[in-house]
Amino acid sequence: MSFRLGSFIFLSTALCMASAASMHYASPSVVPLTNSDFLGGTLLLPGRWVVIIHSQYCGACTGFEPHFAKLVSFIEHWKSAVNFGSVNCAEQESVGLCRRLGVEYVPNLRFYSDSGIQHSDDTCSTLSSTRNTTELLNLLVKCLKADLPQGVERTVSSGVNDSMVILDLWEKVVIGGLTPDTEIEDYKAKTVPPSGFVPKATPVYGADIFRSLTEMLFTDVSLVNTTIAGEDLDALKEFLHTLIKLLPASKYYRLMLRRLSVWLDQRDSVDGEIWASQLKRMQFPEFRGEYIGCLGSRPNLRGYPCGVWELFHALTVRHYQASDLLGIPLERDIVAHAMNRWIPRFFSCAICGFHLAAGSANIVHPGESVLPANRKPPPEFTYDPSVLKYLPPPPQSGRDEVLWLNGVHNHANLQLSGSPTDDPTAPKMVYPPRVLCPSCWSKDVNDTWVFAKTNHTREAVLDYLVKRYSATAWRVDNLPTKFFDPEGSPEEAFFASGSVALRAMGGTRESAWLCVGLILFDTVLTA
Repeated sequence: MSFRLGSFIFLSTALCMASAASMHYASPSVVPLTNSDFLGGTLLLPGRWVVIIHSQYCGACTGFEPHFAKLVSFIEHWKSAVNFGSVNCAEQESVGLCRRLGVEYVPNLRFYSDSGIQHSDDTCSTLSSTRNTTELLNLLVKCLKADLPQGVERTVSSGVNDSMVILDLWEKVVIGGLTPDTEIEDYKAKTVPPSGFVPKATPVYGADIFRSLTEMLFTDVSLVNTTIAGEDLDALKEFLHTLIKLLPASKYYRLMLRRLSVWLDQRDSVDGEIWASQLKRMQFPEFRGEYIGCLGSRPNLRGYPCGVWELFHALTVRHYQASDLLGIPLERDIVAHAMNRWIPRFFSCAICGFHLAAGSANIVHPGESVLPANRKPPPEFTYDPSVLKYLPPPPQSGRDEVLWLNGVHNHANLQLSGSPTDDPTAPKMVYPPRVLCPSCWSKDVNDTWVFAKTNHTREAVLDYLVKRYSATAWRVDNLPTKFFDPEGSPEEAFFASGSVALRAMGGTRESAWLCVGLILFDTVLTA
């Protein structure tokens, strides 16, 4: 069954969209703001300010950036009227600031009056994140009008040419509105993959997974400025439990995950500040090294979302190895459900999270809500329950989860192919492509190559993904052993030997366990 276009926008923005470095929203006209520029929620700088609050890893922020740039470009001739600033919530020193500012989602555009106070008018307090530049300008003009001193003329005219008359606000201002037919070109850009691009086989890097996991725990959860309780707390607990069960990691890292989980399990509520304090108190390991396999050709491409994809793919493969091959009892949708619960509630790109919630609504268990309760939906989000009939079936096993996640990832890639967030050196495509896995493809009745449409090709996809994402195949360049230690982890040898043995011994668990036992016995004798 084909998927509805809107159904998988959630992963378009949620995980596939590009990250960006500190250059995000960089412009000579946009001032980077830090803790020192605020006192509580008050901006200490003089003048009127439009502040874009974003995260360098938020795909929706990347998508909004061109529209913000056009707004800045249009207004910069009236610098006496308004200044532009930016706050990057992904920077460690800004996490507490974003929490104090009550940021519920990014990108978040705010207007601060000349007193440094966030404007009380709902429209100006948090400007719409619309992609229509004309609408953004109209909203900003409305905020500037409302902020004029007493006695200053506030005439509104309707024509385009005489509407945007912003003179020196310290003297006299006549502000007009912009009509929908204003000739401001909407930004539409596409990154066209280079002609003749040939995909190359690349390994999974442990550094990418643990760098993204560090961002998930230290940044995204720490940003939450409301009380985390009920289903939201359950989602956070479940994510930790899933990592403890399935994450390939060193003994030390798994021990720290268990300690964090025990602490959280004893609580009925928590917030971002308490969570961040606990991570610091227990000295939870954080990896801040560079991305390797997920490194984009430009600072605003790939990075964090790529690493999150790698993490969840690796967890599905681990589920398959543990449950389907070795018979370890695990929930049939352990990874899909943890993903469905965590991302909508804690992923710093809120619109991405809400689209994920809608696009995986059939993963929700009885009695659970589809949408998170700990954050408000962004203005541009609407949930349509009819999407349920277009979603892929929920996974019923580890094998199903591996193929399910690869399927939704591919649909996201198709949505984003050629978009501004598509990296020309790693263009989004159906994965694995035919050049890397010929047996994953077959021809249909029209002699057209199709992906994973037969039992044989689906098995080929499964084999390819299991080989790629198995922890024994990871490259661990530049990753300290406190995060992942393949040499010192009997568990990795156990998983690897059990998986290989099962296939080598004809697929029966009994014969596989006999083989594993002989391997472990031999290891003891030769140690």
